[in-house]
Amino acid sequence: MSHPLPRPQRLASIALALAFGLLASFSAHAASPEPATKDRPIVLTSFLPIYSLAVAIAGDHAQVQNWLPQGVDPHDFQFSPRDLRRLGAASMLVIGGLGLEGWSDAKLRQLSANPNLRIVEAAAGLPKEALILEPCGHDHDHGDTPHNHADTPNPHFWLDPLLMAHAATNIARALQQLDPGHAEDYERNAAATAASLHALHRDYSQRLAHASTAFITYHGAFPYLARRYGLRLAGVVEAGPTDQPSARQLSELGRLVRSEKVKVLFMDGEPPRLARRIASDLRLQLNSLETLETGDFGPKAYEDGMRRNLEILSKALTPSPQQP
Repeated sequence: MSHPLPRPQRLASIALALAFGLLASFSAHAASPEPATKDRPIVLTSFLPIYSLAVAIAGDHAQVQNWLPQGVDPHDFQFSPRDLRRLGAASMLVIGGLGLEGWSDAKLRQLSANPNLRIVEAAAGLPKEALILEPCGHDHDHGDTPHNHADTPNPHFWLDPLLMAHAATNIARALQQLDPGHAEDYERNAAATAASLHALHRDYSQRLAHASTAFITYHGAFPYLARRYGLRLAGVVEAGPTDQPSARQLSELGRLVRSEKVKVLFMDGEPPRLARRIASDLRLQLNSLETLETGDFGPKAYEDGMRRNLEILSKALTPSPQQP
C-alpha cells in the first residue's frame, strides 16, 4: 500500500513533473521544423554554401532551412519520408546546380506532392566561359538521374567568391518573385552579401598574389578557386567522388609530381590511407582544404570556411622570405 506524500513534497513533485513536461514540449518543438506562415515562407537549401547565401539574403522574411541532414553532402543524399514531408511544406528549394545534386525538378515535385514548389539553381545563367568542363567517361549516379556523358561542368563553383556573387543575385531574384512585398529588403541584403563576397575575393587576390608552389588535390573540387587566383593546380588523384585511381594512374601521377615539382597534396577532410601513402611515397606535404559541402550552418559559415582555406593556402603555397 502506497502512502501519500506530505503536502510540501507533493507540491515539489508536481512542480518537478510540470518542469519536465515543459522541457519535453520545448525539445519537441525545437527539433521540428517551424511551419510556414503566410508572411514567412519556408525556403529549403541543398547544402551549406547555398544556405549561407539564402539565410543572409532572406533576413527575417523567410524561414531558411537546410534540407539535407547535418554532415550529409549532396553526393550521398537519399530521400526519407520526413525529407519529402519537409519538401512538401516548402515554398522554394534552392540547389547549387551544374549536376551536383542531380535531382530532376519533375521528380522532386512528384515525390513531394507539391506542384507549386519553386526550384532555383544558384548557378543558373553562368556563362559557358565561366564553367570548367571536364572529360567524364564513367557512369555517375546522382540521386535519381544516372547518366554518362563526355564533358560535364565541374559543379564546385562556390569555391570562387565571384561566382558566388552571381548565385546571390539568383537567390535574391527568386525571393523577390516569391515574396514581392519584401523585394527591397532582399535587394539590399543581396547587395551587402555581394559586397562581402567581393571583399573576400580581394583578400584572396592579395594574399595569394605570390603563391607559386605547385600542388595536387585528392578530389577535383578546387579548379575554380585555382583558376581565379592563378594557382598551380597540377593534377587530381581521384577523378570523381568514388573513383579509385589505378596503378597506371598512380604511376602517371608520380611522373607529374616530379616534372611539375609539386610540393603539396591537399585533402578535404580526414585523409584516407591512399592519400597518406601518396604523400609519403612522393614526399609531399599533406594539408587539408574544406570543400564546405558540410559543416556548421550559419549566414557566415561559407565566408568563415573560405577564410580558413585562405590561411592554409597562403602558408602552403607562398614561399617564405628565406627561400630562394
